[in-house]
Amino acid sequence: MVLAIDPGLTTGWALFDDAGRLVSCGLGDPPSVPLDTLRVLIECPRLRPREKNPQDILKLAVKAGEWGGIYRPRSEYLTPNDWKGSTPKDTSHARIHAALTTHEQGIVDRAGKGKAKSKLHNMLDAIGIGLHGVGRNANGR
Repeated sequence: MVLAIDPGLTTGWALFDDAGRLVSCGLGDPPSVPLDTLRVLIECPRLRPREKNPQDILKLAVKAGEWGGIYRPRSEYLTPNDWKGSTPKDTSHARIHAALTTHEQGIVDRAGKGKAKSKLHNMLDAIGIGLHGVGRNANGR
């Protein structure tokens, strides 16, 4: 199984089964899953030249480290460039949605129901990270 995590003030997560299918996703703490069968992919931001607020990036990196510590030694870190390149968020999210089966899209819709739209990008990024991790590269990486 693959657990993908997009850390943040509101963490997004996505869980994929051994066949690479999305089985659940959400915001907040990921579900408890036996670690012996788990591969954990965590997005870790990186500073870019002319970053608007480097302090925000450092906060995200700390969150990524916290999740990595929880899932050690099963955790691997990816940068945004690793899984989506320089694809803009709107384009990336459209590609992620298109890469999902109808059943998986239903899982996403149910998980996002009633959630603030401003937070859903974290869940969608986690799904994109997971798709990358299971070889279903929605963003061509």
